[in-house]
Amino acid sequence: MATHELIAQARANGRVALSEADGKALLREHGISVPRAAVAVDGAQAVDGRLRELRAPLVAKVMSPDILHKSDAGGVRLNLADSAAVSAAIESMRASAPIRDALVDGYLVEEMAAPGVEIVIGAIHDPSFGPILMVGLGGIFVEVLADVAFRICPISRRDAQQMLGDLQGAALLDGARGTQPVSREAIVDILLRVGGADGILSRYGDEIAEIDLNPVIASADGAVVVDARFILHTAPLAAASLVTPTRGDELPVVERFAPLFTPRNIAVIGASTTRAPLANTFIRRMQAFGFQGAIYPVHPQAETIEGLPAYPNLAALPESVDYAYIAMGARRIPPMLAAANGKVRFAHVISSGFGEVEEGRELEAELVAAAHAGGARVIGPNCMGLYSPRGKVTFSVGVPSELGSVGILSQSGGLSTDIIKRGQWRGLRFSALVSIGNCADLGPADLLEFLLADEHTKVIGLYLEEIKDGRRFFEMLRADRGNKPVVILRGGRSRQGRLAASSHTGALADETQSWQALAAQTGCVMVDTVDVLVGTLLAFQQLGVR
Repeated sequence: MATHELIAQARANGRVALSEADGKALLREHGISVPRAAVAVDGAQAVDGRLRELRAPLVAKVMSPDILHKSDAGGVRLNLADSAAVSAAIESMRASAPIRDALVDGYLVEEMAAPGVEIVIGAIHDPSFGPILMVGLGGIFVEVLADVAFRICPISRRDAQQMLGDLQGAALLDGARGTQPVSREAIVDILLRVGGADGILSRYGDEIAEIDLNPVIASADGAVVVDARFILHTAPLAAASLVTPTRGDELPVVERFAPLFTPRNIAVIGASTTRAPLANTFIRRMQAFGFQGAIYPVHPQAETIEGLPAYPNLAALPESVDYAYIAMGARRIPPMLAAANGKVRFAHVISSGFGEVEEGRELEAELVAAAHAGGARVIGPNCMGLYSPRGKVTFSVGVPSELGSVGILSQSGGLSTDIIKRGQWRGLRFSALVSIGNCADLGPADLLEFLLADEHTKVIGLYLEEIKDGRRFFEMLRADRGNKPVVILRGGRSRQGRLAASSHTGALADETQSWQALAAQTGCVMVDTVDVLVGTLLAFQQLGVR
């Protein structure tokens, strides 16, 4: 039965996982070696001739969606000499409490694999990067040893070879303390058939949530998958929704973002005639920094703000503006942007009260839809602003005015200021810094694409807490092949594995693993503190990288 039929049949039966027999049929279809096997529903069926073609020694295993670890439940019997021994083993298993109380699909009877080194190969769907592949040593002890390596799919042959080299126990594969070496190429072949460009995950990653091939027995002659578990997504993953095209999206990336980093003019929303909120401060800083273009305050009643003519709404501006700085009540922003009538290219929403809080998530979606309807792309919300020496734009005070070579993207507004100040004191000079906040519309991948193409930016620093389009982000870094150093500081990291995961892979795959895989596959540098981030960027700047 073809893979899509196996998955469809499992879903039709209300299953969240393939049976082991179906999982091995899937592997067999994709050219991965599994033991010869037959399925029996009980001990009597095990002696009716169905197992006649199998060669002893044999193994019998329970197949149950209710039993995760068969060995722990007493659901595995090894070294069975003939069909009578298989029958007795099955009846013994059927009588045990964990199996008697479970939903049982049947009993898989297989030829035992020859001895070798036990490997685990697994995969899990990462919410940012999609399928990631794991290989490790240890078989049933994999969670104890935790000697594993991860890569983001699709992997290359080089990736697969490096994964094996990353294992602390890699010497066991080559023969250690008198043991026989095993075929690394056989393991690499399985890794590619699961996670390669034409592998199982590339074809069915929208259907399969987790894979656990454990153990895989590797020997000098090859590798065979002894146990297999395929866990399905609760529903097939929907294709990523397309962003509504807006003005300028068809342009090359440098031209597309030029109005952001070198704006001809700026609208400021949220300034006041009676007090000095953040928007007023932004106007003063822009004037002090030497911005030469027009600044248009927007206010429903005021005639002037900070000595500048004010306009009642965006549509009333005398010309289209490249950049809008917006710091006002969150609920007032979507209708204002929806009515912009194409007058704004980039809207930088400083205001909070959106997706960073549960009650603001719906409003954030409304914000993006409204901005697109009005012809704008959104940066933020919940951020600090833009610092672009080339465009004489700054949200921070006392910053260097000369154009440097270090480009920064930060999802933390406060940390944006910290990076500028610490970097300034230590000698960093910036090509640009963008505080990107919640990334409701434009995200790290969008702006990274610009920084990678920008002639002024030689080194890139990123502070990221989450990334929604991680697949594109990964492909972009991999395509750049380290031409520009990229240094990443991750925020909000958790080292706790998925304790309730449905597989060994899931239990071992915390969110740090995918970022470590990103670094291994793209050459970017992961750091742990702001000081190390600044120091690493400074080192690259001083080296004069090209």
